[in-house]
Amino acid sequence: MSMRCFYSLEGRPSLPSDPSTVTVLGRLPKAELGLSRAEISIEDSMTLRCRGPDSSPVSHCTFTINERAISGSDCERSVTGADLLSGRHSALNELTMRCFYSLEGRPSPFSDSSTVTVLDLKKPSISVSMKNNQAHIHCEAPADITGAEFFLYSTLSKTLVNSTQAGKEERAAIFTVPHSSDSTLIYCCLYQFKRINSELSDCAEVKNKDQSGGTEDQKGLKAGVIIIVVGILMGMTGVSLYWIHKKRKSNKVPTTPNTVPCATFDVSKGAEISNAIAPPEVTYSTVTHLPSATSAFQPQQDNVVYSSLKTE
Repeated sequence: MSMRCFYSLEGRPSLPSDPSTVTVLGRLPKAELGLSRAEISIEDSMTLRCRGPDSSPVSHCTFTINERAISGSDCERSVTGADLLSGRHSALNELTMRCFYSLEGRPSPFSDSSTVTVLDLKKPSISVSMKNNQAHIHCEAPADITGAEFFLYSTLSKTLVNSTQAGKEERAAIFTVPHSSDSTLIYCCLYQFKRINSELSDCAEVKNKDQSGGTEDQKGLKAGVIIIVVGILMGMTGVSLYWIHKKRKSNKVPTTPNTVPCATFDVSKGAEISNAIAPPEVTYSTVTHLPSATSAFQPQQDNVVYSSLKTE
């Protein structure tokens, strides 16, 4: 667009100015966001693109994640899942992304929003139980992951043993494997969510009966037998102690206490007084001579009572 101007002085117009070209800029077109993939693991990478109008060179772009701007100004860049996450995160992270570009110092409107899912798939937990010659292997994903597909591997053959799809609201799967051999087998598992594999779990051993102590039924039977045997032994011990005590009691010679007549004397009168209370100054000593066997050479002796008196 060409523009000129003139002025007036005392009613007389001046000559027009030289023409000038003026460019009128309209509103910039909205930016367009391009993503190479919608799901990404924390270790994988993806490409981000922010586009402007085809006829305008764009060299400065800004990407935002959940309204947070990420560093850099390139309009096309490669980022990892870890680059997109900030601070604490879970196994399943859904992020909202937008972008805008700048042209001649003017920012464009934001692009439409796009959702990027960043997965930090930790390894599942694994446990093993034995019942009726079958190994039941329980594989469980983290709390945020439901409806994943689970895979069971044998480290002995290094091959896939089985796979199963968990329910929509379930985050675990149970594999049942026959196990009647005497060998010890080792199993590991992993899960796949949104076509991304988790880390491999720790490995668990499936032992034979002798190594694992038998099945649960056998363990219960052994415990019952042990309790019965202990009960029988305790009963026999109690009966034995009772008969020993009874035998000792029957063989014991009954003894009756010897009643020795005591006499008290009044020192002043010298006469014997029955049922008198002995003063505390009087002490007694009783010597009992038991009768010896009757013989011509040893005459029988009578019981003798001695008393000692404390006098003034």
